[in-house]
Amino acid sequence: MWSSQNENDSRYYALMGNMPLMEPSDPIEAKSMLLEAYDFSEQFELPVLFRTTTRVNHTRAPIEFGTIPSRPDKIEFKKEPFRFVPIPAVARVRHPWLLNQIEKAREVSETSPLNFTEGDGNLGIITCGVSYNYVKEALLEMNISAEILKLGITHPLPEKKVTEFLKRHEKVVVVEELEPFLETHARRLAHLEKVTVDILGKEQGFFSRVGEYSPRIVIEALCKINTCNTPINWKDIDARSKTVLDLPPRPPLLCAGCPHRASYYAIRTATRGKAIYPTDIGCYTLSIAPPLETADILFDMGSSISTACGLAEVTDQDIVASIGDSTFFASGLPG
Repeated sequence: MWSSQNENDSRYYALMGNMPLMEPSDPIEAKSMLLEAYDFSEQFELPVLFRTTTRVNHTRAPIEFGTIPSRPDKIEFKKEPFRFVPIPAVARVRHPWLLNQIEKAREVSETSPLNFTEGDGNLGIITCGVSYNYVKEALLEMNISAEILKLGITHPLPEKKVTEFLKRHEKVVVVEELEPFLETHARRLAHLEKVTVDILGKEQGFFSRVGEYSPRIVIEALCKINTCNTPINWKDIDARSKTVLDLPPRPPLLCAGCPHRASYYAIRTATRGKAIYPTDIGCYTLSIAPPLETADILFDMGSSISTACGLAEVTDQDIVASIGDSTFFASGLPG
């Protein structure tokens, strides 16, 4: 939620599009997992959704590269129109093929080293992505043991592996950011396989569907679940953090010397601030802030021109749309 216009869980695109989905938890795993994703794609003739999150992308780690291959020679395009041109007659044939490919991928997911268990304990934890790191740190800080099922391939889900994991525990906590993607699947499998297990996560309010997680969030949730006291004095940490929070805020603004400042000053002066200002994706979106205040509405990349055209049909107010050069050529022209 650091540069997008909304916060959504992209894992559902893999579910909807019947694409394999992989989620690395750190840069080292991202590098090795990406190679697996290429192999997966070649093996099943499917695109693979390789899902990273902000925290993984902003993490540094020493990466060891293998031999970097030379650029391959030019290849000849292999014509397969009945694979790549999805007219209705082709689509009707390819749909069952696609469903079959996903089931084949599920079989590989069951034995893939990207999906593994570690640790031991009465408590079971299912997790994926960056949340895996928070779980590990939380268990260390709390000095408790648990068996962790870490899923690197989260679609197609290794259902047999997940079911066996559920059977081994009376209580399983699902730790994942945003939507209860794995949690819902775990509940479905427990119901279908008649497994008696208490699955705990977002549905009971232990975890939020909003924002990024942290070791603290996981620790506090596990303390509620296990009815124990947190091992860390958060009040002291919060008190020290407040010293930093009392500093003058530095919200994102157009940089000093940026020509956008002069442009929007001229626009606002000419329109006396009374026009409607559809804006677009780019630095210039920051014109929303005072004293410029020349950003009123934003839908998506390239939408400002079409938004202005639509507004012009229903109002007599002046309208000034803003769009950058790359956005204009990328998706502004079709609007």
